[in-house]
Amino acid sequence: MYHPPDIGTNDNTDDEYIELLNTSAGPLPLFDAAQPPNTWRVAGGVGFIFPTNVTLASGEYLLLVNFHPTNTAMLAAFRAQRGVGEGVQVFGPYAGKLNNGGDDIQLLKPADPLNGIVPFVLADQVKFKDSDPWPHGADGFGLSLQRKNPAVFGNEPTNWVAAPPTAAAPTSAGGTAPLVTAQPANQSLVAGSSLILNVSATGDAPLHYQWRANGENIAGAVNATLQIDSAKAADFGDYSVLVYNNAGSAVSSNFTVNVLFPPAILSQPSALTLFPLTPASFTVAAFSSNPLTYQWRFNGHDISGATNATFTIPSLQPADDGQYSVTVADPVGVVPSGAARLNVVLHPVFTLQPANRTVIINTNTANTMFTNFATSSTPITYQWRLYGANILGATNKSFVITNVQPANAGDYSAVATDSLFGARHHSATAEPDPCFGRHGQLHRCGLRHAAHDVPLAAQRSEHHHEHRQQQHQFVCRRECNEQRCV
Repeated sequence: MYHPPDIGTNDNTDDEYIELLNTSAGPLPLFDAAQPPNTWRVAGGVGFIFPTNVTLASGEYLLLVNFHPTNTAMLAAFRAQRGVGEGVQVFGPYAGKLNNGGDDIQLLKPADPLNGIVPFVLADQVKFKDSDPWPHGADGFGLSLQRKNPAVFGNEPTNWVAAPPTAAAPTSAGGTAPLVTAQPANQSLVAGSSLILNVSATGDAPLHYQWRANGENIAGAVNATLQIDSAKAADFGDYSVLVYNNAGSAVSSNFTVNVLFPPAILSQPSALTLFPLTPASFTVAAFSSNPLTYQWRFNGHDISGATNATFTIPSLQPADDGQYSVTVADPVGVVPSGAARLNVVLHPVFTLQPANRTVIINTNTANTMFTNFATSSTPITYQWRLYGANILGATNKSFVITNVQPANAGDYSAVATDSLFGARHHSATAEPDPCFGRHGQLHRCGLRHAAHDVPLAAQRSEHHHEHRQQQHQFVCRRECNEQRCV
């Protein structure tokens, strides 16, 4: 066995062996009887000199291994793996290693010394290869190269067969060796899809199989069909399959499996939280060995013209709030990105305005209350104002004035502020009602002020960005029987 299955990426030299057989009718000493120190030897690709006094009986086998037989654990494992009996002589190690691509092995026996020099005679020789016309199945698949007829010249390729190892035992005789009749063609498939490879062969049953990828046996791939449920990068390469029985083996031609990859998204678009009227940009980073195309989507629908790696909205509007994603495509496939949330933050919006108040003061204590309410996408705080100046401690939705006095008359407003924006009422000034005096009595129209009437004005609200807009004031004056605004 010149090329046992590799152990990972390591050449498995410990499982190599060379088999010798005494084909003569009588005992065969592997030394010169007249000069016992002159022993037989193996030369060529490897070298080994047999110890003296080694004799093979007629029909007896001898094994030459590439480890020290004095290592009892390795020897016991070898005997168990190859089914070698305790009576079989095992020698080693030899110098060098058997070449996986082919080698030259020579068996030499000593001749009579000549002028003090021991010449050697070629007793047998084999110069094998791992290619035609030699059998291919012994090249790393787990089969051994075996001689069919020991009496035929050793260097004849047709007299050798690749078959299941029979160390120190005869080669199986007769039967029909396998012949591959149909094999897979070159294939291309997208990563993640399933790969199914089939081989058909004739020959005496049972037929056995061993699939190989990139020169390595595929563990467990021992059927006529090879199935890979989800192809990946490691599955790319050259494949072949060995079909064998006790009579021999056949190896398919190499065929290529090309695993294609759709785009890979390296960086997903990121979520954004931005103000209205500001620009927003989403970017995706992707890789492919082929040209890429892009299509951005808003809430699951394609955005017309958004076909670049970056998508920009120049000036955000509230309607732009939503989910953004992109599909990245190449000739192999399409990959969707994750969704990136665009949150367009709105300024506070008043949903309840404070109303104007006219309070009549009499002997009873008079109280009044202004109330407003605003909504926003972030928490809101309030600040009430009188004539534009903050009122200390007036920070609730409602502002109560207890025991109203003439000094409380004026223009009141409230500012609602969230964590990003502020919104303030526009002024709406109300003056004392000239048509009502104390106790609700009607006075003449020329009266502008009544001593005990306290007019309180609440500003009308209008949404705006306080840091961007100037407030506008609308002053409404009410006189008897008419109203005018300036």
